Amino acid sequence: MANAIENLFIVLISQLNIYLNYSNSL
Repeated sequence: MANAIENLFIVLISQLNIYLNYSNSL
C-alpha cells in the first residue's frame, strides 16, 4: 500500500515538474 502511495507522489511530482518547465518556456 505504501508503495502505491509513493508511486502516486512520484507521478504527481513529475507532472508538476513538466508543468513548471512548460510554463517557464513560454
